[in-house]
Amino acid sequence: MLNQVQHDKSLELSPTIKQNNLRPAGRSDESSRMPLTPSRHSDENQSLSMPINLVWHSCMQKSRKAAFTMAEVLITLGIIGIIAAMTLPNLIGNYKMLTYEVAFKKQYALLQNTMNLLTVDNGTNRCYTYFRQGDTSYQFLTDDCSFFEKELIKKLKLLEYDTDLKNKYLKKDEILSSGGEAVNTYCGYDEYVNNAEPYISNDGTVFMFYKQFIIIDINGEKSPNKWGYDVFFLGWSTHNKYIDASSNLMLTDEFCSLIEKGGKFPRTILRNQKLNTEKSWYWQ
Repeated sequence: MLNQVQHDKSLELSPTIKQNNLRPAGRSDESSRMPLTPSRHSDENQSLSMPINLVWHSCMQKSRKAAFTMAEVLITLGIIGIIAAMTLPNLIGNYKMLTYEVAFKKQYALLQNTMNLLTVDNGTNRCYTYFRQGDTSYQFLTDDCSFFEKELIKKLKLLEYDTDLKNKYLKKDEILSSGGEAVNTYCGYDEYVNNAEPYISNDGTVFMFYKQFIIIDINGEKSPNKWGYDVFFLGWSTHNKYIDASSNLMLTDEFCSLIEKGGKFPRTILRNQKLNTEKSWYWQ
């Protein structure tokens, strides 16, 4: 009897036994010790894999939205190539023409300023083309042309230049037949060019002198060696209402000048014009 009472008390005092008595039937002791929730390792694996999957899925969705297909890339590159092929030649051509014009203005100003000093210092100017009062054609006065040529060579520090550069220039008939223009088609351009004496400056500019005419090749042997691009035909003029000569001399293209197709007359460049809008025998 006493043993039974003690056993009953032990049952009351042992929570483990009490809990074991409350287990559902048919479950083993080992399985009863398993936790009701997933294991720690299972939780960690799931907690790691789920964010990775979500991030990967999100990145894939974003990449699908932002990326271009190979076909789209090739089409875009093709369009860019076509546009570049259409615009680059014009841009390069315009840039080259601009450099030619800047170089021509520089050499023109150098010649004009030097001639102004020479005429004032020496009190002479007899080297020009002009209209005499009542005449319908222009006249030449060349008494001092040799003097001015020597003085210009000295002042500009030019050197004699043995070259066949003149053979690279087109003749008048070739220019006119291929779309070129001339201020005066009766001017003896070919004769003047053939007889002109070439000199070269320190910067590579070539000057050719023949009486009152001057040919300027702003870059010498370098291409394109085309009239109205990098080669220009000019002459000294009185430019004073085109009657009897005065002391004023101006380097102009009034009576003799020609350009190849696409080129510019000196007057067009000096006036900062884009088109050859006027090519009369004398400047307006």
